[in-house]
Amino acid sequence: MTGVAPQRRSRSASRTRERLLEAAQELFGKQGFERTTLREVAGRAGVDAALVARYFGGKEQLYLAALRAEVGHDRPADLTEPERVAELVERVARRGSGPVLGSVLRRPDDDAVAAEVAAHLDARLVAPLRDRLADAGRADADLRAEVMVAALLGVLAAREAGTLPRLAELDDATAAALVSDLFAMARGTAEGSGGGTAGRRVPRRSPATLSRPVPEPSTYGGGMARPTRWATETGAEHSQWYIERFRTMAAEGADLAGEARLVDAMLPRGSRVLDAGCGTGRVGAELHARGHVVVGVDADPELVAAAAHDHPGPTWLVCDLAELDLPALGHEEPFDAAVVAGNVLAFVAPDTERAVLRSIVDHLRPDGFCAVGFGTGRGYDLARFDEDLEAAGFTLEHRFATWDLRPWHDGAEFAVSLLRRPAGAGAPRAAAQGESRDAR
Repeated sequence: MTGVAPQRRSRSASRTRERLLEAAQELFGKQGFERTTLREVAGRAGVDAALVARYFGGKEQLYLAALRAEVGHDRPADLTEPERVAELVERVARRGSGPVLGSVLRRPDDDAVAAEVAAHLDARLVAPLRDRLADAGRADADLRAEVMVAALLGVLAAREAGTLPRLAELDDATAAALVSDLFAMARGTAEGSGGGTAGRRVPRRSPATLSRPVPEPSTYGGGMARPTRWATETGAEHSQWYIERFRTMAAEGADLAGEARLVDAMLPRGSRVLDAGCGTGRVGAELHARGHVVVGVDADPELVAAAAHDHPGPTWLVCDLAELDLPALGHEEPFDAAVVAGNVLAFVAPDTERAVLRSIVDHLRPDGFCAVGFGTGRGYDLARFDEDLEAAGFTLEHRFATWDLRPWHDGAEFAVSLLRRPAGAGAPRAAAQGESRDAR
């Protein structure tokens, strides 16, 4: 029994520290440094005020700990990456304003605290932007980086306050995308920002791609069993905006191949890959360029038309993922792997996530794998996802916090899950249907 007590005390101490930190983030964010007392923080956390000094030392140290926790300690928030912008937008929408936003709107009177806050904001938010802009040859990189951070924090504050109703009503994804568009303009499309998720420079593509026409799409959702969230929760112009957004990013030299690099590293050359929810085709196109046979499917005809226009080579099809039947369309050979990138599972029709996963597993060969990525705050609970993948016939092999394999941790804003169809599973749908036709 004596050996259990230290573990219990350790767990209790850790939870107490977490509660204090959560309470501090909330109160410092709403009231600022000066107007928040340690007694208030302890009361909100439900613990004795003396424990603040035990775990943090004092009010200044608690404030800085709350600031670091709000921004995130895993890596600087490079706001040239749309996914990082989306993470911050979703976090504030879910948790409310924290000390980061509060420190910009209300400068602490304590000069030492204010200096620490400024240094922390610079290191976590401003510096990555400044470096990207300087690499692109911007002489005013310092100023532009601060303007971009101020724009983001202003959008977050206005959405929370509700003072700009159109902005407050936007869903998180659209708000984040609009901020990313503003950032693209602030960087200056003539120079381009280069770089990418792994800090690499990527050769720019011709700006001519920005004005390419998209073939006239058929009616969205035609033949679909149920309309997807992509159709019901976004505006009529959203698909075209999304197409142009990724064309702009490609023309600027943005690194759009992170998901494809991971999948490619797990496959021998010439593998068959299903790009499920292919969107504009950026992931499937990169896998095709790396020597794989790619079939991309999406429910949005406009996105599929853009993929076919911008990325010839792979096969692009308009299909309902929940009722996917590629053998019926002449694609009978099973796939070695599937990739489900770009928050696809957050946009499928409500309550069809399990059916989508089952359709994917049905198209994989035994021992084939599927790489799935989506934001954890987008309405599809990770625990439910784990239940759905198991019910669909997958096993979960690995989970990471990013596509470049940063370690998974509780509270991560993004989840990349590597799923496997067990080697002993029955024949895939493609093979089974092919054998059935051969028998006839």
